[in-house]
Amino acid sequence: MMLDNETLFSENQAVTASANSTDVYDSGANGSRIGAGEPLCFGTLVTANFATLTSLTIQFVGADDAALTTNVEILDQSEAVLLADLTAGERVFAGKLNLTKNKKRFYGFKYVVGGSNATLGTVTSYVDLQQNEHQYYPNAYNVQTN
Repeated sequence: MMLDNETLFSENQAVTASANSTDVYDSGANGSRIGAGEPLCFGTLVTANFATLTSLTIQFVGADDAALTTNVEILDQSEAVLLADLTAGERVFAGKLNLTKNKKRFYGFKYVVGGSNATLGTVTSYVDLQQNEHQYYPNAYNVQTN
């Protein structure tokens, strides 16, 4: 899968406590019609194993400010993803968005940690034109041959 830097909200972002994505999308003062004509897909991949938390819930949100704190609207949300499933290479949140009726100016992801804060774990979250059903592998994996 190839991703455009302009559509990445988090790239290998460490999530050790509840946090927002490192980047947000600004639809402009007049609120452009995101996804007009074709729904957009989104996804979140675990890029490094998590440790010590109980679960992680991922939200795609719209808000009136870049800090994603004013008039926040949750547009889609994952189930609580348990620690055992937060392993490198796993896609833990994916779906399609149709934001043509949403009038928020800023969009981004929120990561909500359940239980203790994580001591390890990173994610990459993105928006793309298509959802790929490929198997993702962690970076720096080794392939052994006999």
